[in-house]
Amino acid sequence: MAEMLAAGDAYRLTGLADRLAGRPVLLVGAGLDTVAPPEVHHLPLVEAYAAQPGSLLEHHVLDTDHALADQRVALARTLIGFLDRRLG
Repeated sequence: MAEMLAAGDAYRLTGLADRLAGRPVLLVGAGLDTVAPPEVHHLPLVEAYAAQPGSLLEHHVLDTDHALADQRVALARTLIGFLDRRLG
């Protein structure tokens, strides 16, 4: 985490939003995450990617913790559904 904080903007994924416009992007956050709270890590990405023209963003926030321990089946179904829609 210290390395990420020290790198600042160079490590911010929001900076990739313009390069990912027009490409399918799936973002999955954990609503109960105290390690990487969605308000700090997930939602800024959603906002940056959704603001791009031609955005193909799909995002979900699962009601679980950082490890997604009790939502792994839902996570797998979300990923499979995304791939089916985008590659099918």
